[in-house]
Amino acid sequence: MLALGLSMVAQVLLTVEPPLNGVWRWCSGVAFVALSVFGITITASFRSFDVRELEGPSANFIFYLAASIGTSATLLQLYNAAFLGAFWPFFAGIVLQLVFAMFQFGRMIRPRRE
Repeated sequence: MLALGLSMVAQVLLTVEPPLNGVWRWCSGVAFVALSVFGITITASFRSFDVRELEGPSANFIFYLAASIGTSATLLQLYNAAFLGAFWPFFAGIVLQLVFAMFQFGRMIRPRRE
């Protein structure tokens, strides 16, 4: 849902007349706020789990891998909003969300080992 929302924000900002200078800076600013809130929420919910509820070391590895890549993408949005003003960092944030969503879906439908 986050990737769709960010894409819609970008499309709305691209249709504003007269065209905004630095539309990708604005998009990356919105993405930075949205990804930060998303990351804080996910981290808080992960910390509320009981250790026994987690599947084991693989779940922890996946969470920390996604958290480190997500933090990097979030900081890239901030850098893009402040300095670059390019499309590709904003798009990288959207692609990251889609890739991790597909990965989580794959983990959800995979049969569990007993």
